[in-house]
Formats: sequence, structure tokens, C-alpha cells
Amino acid sequence: MDRSGQGAAPIAENERIGTIDALRGFALLGILIMNMPDYGNSFYAFLMEEEQWPMWWDQAARSIADTMFSGKFNGIFTMLFAVGFTMQLQRQQQREGSGATAIYLRRLTWLFIFGLLHICLWPGDVLHAYAIAGAMFLALYRLSDRAIVGLIVFTLLYPAIEGVLLYNVITPADIANAVGRMRELVASDYAAARSGSFLATVQQSWRNMAAMYFVESSWYTIPRFFALLLTTALIGLLLGRRRFFHDLKSKLPLVARLQWWLLGTGIVLGACFALWSATVEQPQTPSLWKTLAQLCFRVSRVATMGFYMCLIIRAMHSDRWRGLMQPFVVAGRMPLTNYLMQTVICTSIFLGWGLGFYGKVGPALSMLLSLVIFFAIQVPFSRWWLGRFQMGPMEYLWRLLSYGHRESVGRLAREH
Repeated sequence: MDRSGQGAAPIAENERIGTIDALRGFALLGILIMNMPDYGNSFYAFLMEEEQWPMWWDQAARSIADTMFSGKFNGIFTMLFAVGFTMQLQRQQQREGSGATAIYLRRLTWLFIFGLLHICLWPGDVLHAYAIAGAMFLALYRLSDRAIVGLIVFTLLYPAIEGVLLYNVITPADIANAVGRMRELVASDYAAARSGSFLATVQQSWRNMAAMYFVESSWYTIPRFFALLLTTALIGLLLGRRRFFHDLKSKLPLVARLQWWLLGTGIVLGACFALWSATVEQPQTPSLWKTLAQLCFRVSRVATMGFYMCLIIRAMHSDRWRGLMQPFVVAGRMPLTNYLMQTVICTSIFLGWGLGFYGKVGPALSMLLSLVIFFAIQVPFSRWWLGRFQMGPMEYLWRLLSYGHRESVGRLAREH
């Protein structure tokens, strides 16, 4: 057996699981809806003195997005990332033995590099974080299922642990300094976005990234972010290892029972978080009420995410609804390409070097624009591309760089 990776190969087209593709496509739409306001405005726009979008339709759109989309779809995307990498690692270990780890790490290295390049356009990149989390999988992969479940519970409870700590450590001066830094970022975000200079927006994007990783508050904000990321990643690791997405038809009764329990849990706990969000004046200030609200959000996020997954799984196994899932299936077959395409399209619309609509599009129009971009641009493009090629362009490049030679990746163009 060739241990150098020369005999390695990615997943074949006939090994794909359509339900996973549908879930990826569904998640891509939700991610676009949630990211759209951040493409067109500062990450810290909520600190502005006056409400930017007071009209009822914008308030309604924001409430719908926060309730139905916030945290849920990136959770699905993260979980599927873990499922995919677990399945790939299992296949590579069967084919390559000890050489599978080297291939796995090469894939993560290139994903990290893609993330760094993506940050040049937008500081909201998640690919670099996926690469870091993927490296953690190697240490966690051999843990027992019970240990994985224990880690999932810990990451869910992390807001309570962090909240109690911050309540006793953070001072009003710390909060004031953090808010002051964010207000400065709002001003520099607007200046860079409206300058018309591509270089200025790249520099500002990296300034935002530095503000996330290299400030005094990073000692608690970074663990908070990765605890959130790892919650769904660990669920994906467990599902992938247990081969949950294989033979889904036999699991439909369980899925149907879980669906409504998950929805009920998500709604009740989500309402608790919404109540805190609507009544708090300074969301950065630690409090026991905030700790409880953050805990409700974490559990609600996972429960609502699970409900959506159950919904898609059942739809994909229904003769009545399967056809409606096909736009999500086709978009989900090239997730890296479509994720990066969303940034290219949206930064071209909003930033000054493009059409310059930064700060001019409210939540309602943002949601409508998301639907148009996904269904009128990304789905048709994905269908056109996959009618001619075996995989998306970025997927092919990632595999080529990871496996090192075209023979292992296979032909890009389809044979007609």
C-alpha cells in the first residue's frame, strides 16, 4: 500500500449522500441571510446611538432572522463539516493506514490558507476556524462516545461557567474600554468601506480580525467562540463516527419523534433569550440574567438546528417534498465554492470599490437580496457547473492541492 498519498483519493461521486448535500445547501442559504447585514454594515453597528432601521418591516425582518436563523445554520454547516471530515478520515484510514493523517492535515492546512485569503475580503471568515477545529478532531477522534457526549454538555454549559467568572472579574471600566474599541471599529469600518479603495478594505478586514484575536478580552472571547463552534462540531463528529447518515430510511420514525420535541425546546428557550435581548440596555455587561440567557441561546440553537435537520431528512425521503429540496442539493454539492462566492458577490455590492451600498440596505431588503442571490444566482450557477464538471471549482482546487496530483482527484470535466 502506498503510504505517500499517491494512492489516496477523495470521495467518489457515487458515494455521495444526497441528504447531506441538501442540508449543506439549506445551511448555505441560512448563512447568507445571517451574514448579509454584516456584509453591508459594520459588525458593531448595534452600538450606533440611533436605530438605523426603525420601520416595522425592517424590525420584523430582523426579528425573524434572529429567531429562525441566528446561530442555527452555521451550526448545521459546522456539524456537516465534522461529519464530512470524519467520513473522509475513516475512508482514508481504510485505504492508506497511517498515511491518512498526513492527507487529513494537508487538507486542513489548505483550508486554513483559503480562510486567510477569504479574510482579505471579509473578517467574518469561518474556514480558518474550521481548520483549527479539524486539527482538534485528531486528538478527540479516539475518545469514547461517552467522553464526546460529556464534551458536548461542557460546551453547552460553558456560558454559565464563563458568565459566573466574568460577573466576578470584569469591571465597568473594562466594559467601557471594550465598547470604546468597538465604536472606533465602526468608524473605521465605514471609512474603509466607503473609500473606494480595495486595499483599505483589506487592511480594515485584518484590523477587525486582530480585534477578535489580539485584544485584552481575547482570553474569554476566543474560548467562547470555539466552545460555540465545538458544540455542533462534536455532534457532527459523533454522528459521523456512528454513521448516522447511512441508511436514514430506517431512522425516519426516530427523526419524526425528535422533530417536534426539538422545535418546542428551541422555541421556549429561544424566547427566553429574546426576552433578555429586548430588555437589556447594555448587552456587554456581565450579569446572572445574561448568563442564563446565553445558556438558553446555546441549547435553543442546538435544538432548533436539530429540528431543521429532521425537517430536511424527512423531506428528502418524501415523494411529495423531495423535488423541492433539489435546489438545496445542487448548491450543497459545491459548498466551499458557494460559501466563497457569497462573499465575492456581497462585497462587490456593498463596498466602495464595488457598487457602494454599504450602510444603505436594511434588514428587510437584505433578506430579500439573500434569497435572490441564492435562488437566482447560486443555484442556477451550481446546476450549470455540475452539468459540465464533476465538482465545484474550489472543491477541485482544494482536492488537487491536498492529494498532490490529478490522478488521485480524477477528471474535473464530465464525460458526455
